[in-house]
Amino acid sequence: LSSPLPSLPSTLFLARSSPSPAMCNLFLSLRPPTGRHSLILLSNRDEVLARPTAEADWRDGILAGIDLQIPLKGTWFCINKQGKIGLLLAITQLPEHRRPDAKSRGRIAPDFLLSPMEGKEYCDSLKSTADEYDGFTFVAIDRPSGEYEMHSFTNAHVDELETKEWPKAAHVVGNCPPHTTYKKMERGRELLDEVLNGIVEETTSEEIAESLFAMGQDRVQCYPDAQLDSQVS
Repeated sequence: LSSPLPSLPSTLFLARSSPSPAMCNLFLSLRPPTGRHSLILLSNRDEVLARPTAEADWRDGILAGIDLQIPLKGTWFCINKQGKIGLLLAITQLPEHRRPDAKSRGRIAPDFLLSPMEGKEYCDSLKSTADEYDGFTFVAIDRPSGEYEMHSFTNAHVDELETKEWPKAAHVVGNCPPHTTYKKMERGRELLDEVLNGIVEETTSEEIAESLFAMGQDRVQCYPDAQLDSQVS
């Protein structure tokens, strides 16, 4: 899915589910190189390729793909016409570290869009129920002051439950806590910088989308990885 939203012509976002080796990753720039876009975002979700999903479509004012495996019909990436965006990334954990009675994480992102709360407030609100879920990082992106702001909340492999405010720059978020990184994320950041450095005023949204999708199909292997090993040992 690649789309500038009807009321947000300066927003370019892409989401994909594919057999890419990248696993779940979020690549974005809150301050793109030209004034033509206020946000550039690529989200990749492919942790379980066989999991049944519905293609992205508008449902109740929210654009999202839908997880069909459980009745809750949640999602991992969603956006509304006001530019409010919610993303959910699983934190890598051993099966024995997961809760047998864990609540589904699929409603966390769409409930943010349906809530009147801004991103920071919503992330703060997740602290009270954090231990009811398996590991996740939730990313909230909204425009309370006109420019995009990004906050996140992680409930696993962290010393303290807290909301993180991200600077207006380029970022990569993956399946590890935000204070750490995977080699694949470092590789992805290099590729993202190449894409962003190649954008000029004349670059079209379609050309940016093509560059981002090409980046998402990178085949460079990034294992072994000490951080990944620490989360599954």
